[in-house]
Amino acid sequence: MKVQKGHPENWITVSPQMMDELLALPPKRPKNRKTGKPRVFGYGSSTGYNTRWKTICKSAGIPYLSAHPAGRHGFFTELVVRQGVDPVTAAKAGRWSDPNLPMRIYAHAETDEADVRARFRTNHVQDDAVQPPKSEKSQKE
Repeated sequence: MKVQKGHPENWITVSPQMMDELLALPPKRPKNRKTGKPRVFGYGSSTGYNTRWKTICKSAGIPYLSAHPAGRHGFFTELVVRQGVDPVTAAKAGRWSDPNLPMRIYAHAETDEADVRARFRTNHVQDDAVQPPKSEKSQKE
């Protein structure tokens, strides 16, 4: 990963499945002509995908959201909401220095309020029959 917002350049771990998918991508232009470094997706610059991304959004009939925030939203929501990864670990994996930021901006709930409420008290806690309190017998004088 290149240097970004206070993070040093570093290597990341990629699962064998992800590596298989990356290796199976057909090369477009395998090397950057200027640097000689291999390209993963074939774009000439870090913003080269923007035109294609806008076309995809338009064709799908969805509002345009640039790839960066769309990827960040998807990344954090997938890890925290769908996969149950704790927010601190997910923030570290996404290179956020503060887990509150992605929780505030990128996490999206996928359960509606009715479902949440249905999870409370689904089984009876008390007997259905209400027992009147035992009254004291009155004593005659």
